[in-house]
Amino acid sequence: MIKLYGAEVTGIGRALPGKLMTNQDMEAVVDTSDEWIQTRTGIKQRYVLEEGESVSDLSVKAGQEAIEQAGISPEEIDLIVTGTFTADYRLPGASCLIQDKLGATRAGAFDLNSACTGFIYSLVTGAQFVKTGAAKNVLVVGADCCSRMLDWEDRSTCVLFGDGASALVLSRTEDSEIGVQSHFTRTDGGGYSTLWIEGGGSNRPIDERVLQERAQFVKMAGKDVFKFAIQAISNASLSHGARGSQRRRYQIDGTSSGESKNHFSRSKEAWPRERQGLYQYR
Repeated sequence: MIKLYGAEVTGIGRALPGKLMTNQDMEAVVDTSDEWIQTRTGIKQRYVLEEGESVSDLSVKAGQEAIEQAGISPEEIDLIVTGTFTADYRLPGASCLIQDKLGATRAGAFDLNSACTGFIYSLVTGAQFVKTGAAKNVLVVGADCCSRMLDWEDRSTCVLFGDGASALVLSRTEDSEIGVQSHFTRTDGGGYSTLWIEGGGSNRPIDERVLQERAQFVKMAGKDVFKFAIQAISNASLSHGARGSQRRRYQIDGTSSGESKNHFSRSKEAWPRERQGLYQYR
């Protein structure tokens, strides 16, 4: 029988760019208002890249924080997996730049392009390397700089997205009951054109017409995406809850921090207060 290890979360980190844009700032950019944005999204502000910043820069800051918290050195990282659709360049991937900037001289590195679910897929992928014993320490990064891909004349998209990076270290432990235990993923590619960047890929390279149509920017059918997301998450919760994980069944309404200790190496109370809510709407 193949031995499986635990994939313990031993360190986390985050990074935000230097420029803060409030809804009042957005009013000077497009035809919108603070009331319009808050009523529909709840968003009050977002951070966007400043000149000279890149997604790899933010990722390195988040990664350094996670590595330091894990109590290891960059040289002890075996693999870097980055979920992003806004890498610095078309080639090479962001992970390669992160590896170099961190000085993770022993690490392999690759990107996963899965947009909103990029961090989930990166976490699940990194966990498999740790749980099977192929890697001892994996740095998982989720980072996007959407502001560089937005049409700042389109209020249906530019008010919704911001920039930032998060990272965590997964470390191998002998106890397979510790760390990432289960995952559930599904894909429906049929609705690709409801949230996409049409221009700039191999199907439609950048040319004068693409630029005229502003097709190099994110386009989204917001209502369609919202309806799909609500239905998909509901179905996934019911399906996975009914099926149960291979090791135990989870309550659909969540677990307490005490129960979570069985699934993750540290409960919520073990993290510094500023780490307990990495994604907060203000």
